[in-house]
Amino acid sequence: MPVLLFGSELWGISETLLIERFHMKFCRYVLGIHKTAPHPAIRGELGRNKLRVHRLIKCIKYWLYMLSLESSRYLRQCYDFQFKKAENGKECWALDIKNILYSYGFGEVWIAQGVENINYFVDIFSQRCKDIDFQNWHNEINTYTSLAFYSQIKQHLCVEDYLTCIDNKVYKTFLTKARIGILDLEYIRGIWFDIPPNERICRVCGTGEVEDLFHFVIKCPTYNIVRNNLLPDCVQNTQYLSTLFSSKNKYKIISLSKFIYRAYKIRQNVLPRD
Repeated sequence: MPVLLFGSELWGISETLLIERFHMKFCRYVLGIHKTAPHPAIRGELGRNKLRVHRLIKCIKYWLYMLSLESSRYLRQCYDFQFKKAENGKECWALDIKNILYSYGFGEVWIAQGVENINYFVDIFSQRCKDIDFQNWHNEINTYTSLAFYSQIKQHLCVEDYLTCIDNKVYKTFLTKARIGILDLEYIRGIWFDIPPNERICRVCGTGEVEDLFHFVIKCPTYNIVRNNLLPDCVQNTQYLSTLFSSKNKYKIISLSKFIYRAYKIRQNVLPRD
């Protein structure tokens, strides 16, 4: 982040899609998943705000720093010149600062041209930016059909425990794929290829049931041996599935990741190559 945001005190207010794309590329690398993974879920698993949040905070801190300078300093004189332009509605860095403060509900701070307690205000402004980013993140999740289950198990923008407690990278990646709706099951393939929901049938067990995550983890009889070994307390209801994926118990998380990996390998061996 220090490299990506170098000098962003001056350019950080503008939209920089290239930097956000690079940020997502790095996050995908950390999780070991492909580029079709939905961005809100990627940010959710790693507890990442958009880099725009950090850029705005840096801009406001720099603005407050300039206001603290003596009027004889060249930097302060440059700002005073820009302040006059901003008040006349002319495009400049100071006008961008003014618009940000007003749009985030701090117009009075611009009018006052400063605050009494800088650290306190920076904390409030930072939290406001993060709260808005969280709300946008939450809304984005609800726009993805594939993230219907994820929206049930993910309520906070924070790093998930399994990313640190599972040592095996392959197990970790398979658990991530299952959580964020990119594990290649018939239900997910149906979303990608616009197949009606009732036609996304499990081709492994022949029960005629839709192969969604619940069927794969909880019900499919093909994986009973693996399931009994790794998930002995398995109960066939959706609440158990949510509880299982939301568990903070290290051993349950590791067992779940092992099950997903081993069951999927069985699935690959049973199904013919596409």
